Parts: sequence; C-alpha cells; structure tokens
Amino acid sequence: MENVTTVSRPYATAVFDYALEQSDKTSALNFWENVLLSLKVIMETDVAKELLTEHSEYQAEIKNFVLNVLPAELNTQEVSNFLSTVEEHLRFGYLPGIYDFFIKLRENYDLPTPVTVVSAKELNEEQLKQIGQSVAVKTGRAVKLKVEIDPSILSGIIIKSENFSIDCSGRKTLENLSAQLTK
Repeated sequence: MENVTTVSRPYATAVFDYALEQSDKTSALNFWENVLLSLKVIMETDVAKELLTEHSEYQAEIKNFVLNVLPAELNTQEVSNFLSTVEEHLRFGYLPGIYDFFIKLRENYDLPTPVTVVSAKELNEEQLKQIGQSVAVKTGRAVKLKVEIDPSILSGIIIKSENFSIDCSGRKTLENLSAQLTK
C-alpha cells in the first residue's frame, strides 16, 4: 500500500476546498466531516476489510456496499460523485486516511489566522478592530492580530498573513512614485 498521507491528502484537500466553496461553509464542513467519518467507520468494518482484501478488483461492488450502509441523510449526489472518484482510482482502502487528513485541515481552519500588522505609529483599539474585521472577511476566518511598530515605513500600514501581503505604507508609495519617475 502506498503512503497513506501521500494518497489521502489530495482527496481530503479537494473535499475540504469544495466545502469552503459553499455558501454556508460551517454546515458544509460539518456535513463532509460526518460523511468522511461514516466512510471511515464503514471501511474499518470486517466486511469492508474482507471486500478490500479478497475482492479489491470489484470497486463498483465496494462502492455499492458503501452506499447501501451509508446513512440516508449523507447519501447525496455529491457524496456519490466523490465515491465514483474513489472507485475510479481504487482508493477505498484510503478512506480512513482521507478522514484523518480532513480533520487536520479542519482543525487548522478553525484556528485563528495569524496576521501581522506593521504600522508607523501606535494604532488604537477601533483601528485594530476594523483591520481585524476586514481581514477576517477577506480570509473567511477568525484572525489573531500581531502589531509591530516600524517608523521606517513612514505612514500607513502593512498587513501580512501566510496567504497574502498588503502594503499600504508611505515607503511603498514613495518607492512606486520613484520607479515611475525614473522610467
């Protein structure tokens, strides 16, 4: 069997990203967590283990078995499509690992995103609150602000996270102006 993490990661990530594309992210994440947990439990039964061991070439039968024992409220077209992909790539044995990796993604997502705010001067609570709310809307996640004071940026702020950086500093504005003037 291939490395479980290597095989499971892309499936878990695809499901996780799909859930985040939905209008109600929390409900979608909860739904897929329940689906993947159910699939993990199913695939860890003796019947499923026997199917995988003795009849691994019969992927359609394994998919039908899974769909027949999956709780009705989780048996949607999206889940069936996911299982079709799992079937096509012979990955039913990796469903427990897919669940485990999804949970890691979910735990990380539920943590506040660390965001650094660099300012030329001290910011008041209202300014920090507005920055925090704006970044939370942009990322779709709660944020944890770390504030750094750097007079060398002259004015404005720089907002940095692991996924983006926004430089609205006076220094950056002057650098851009200088670049335009020297062209």
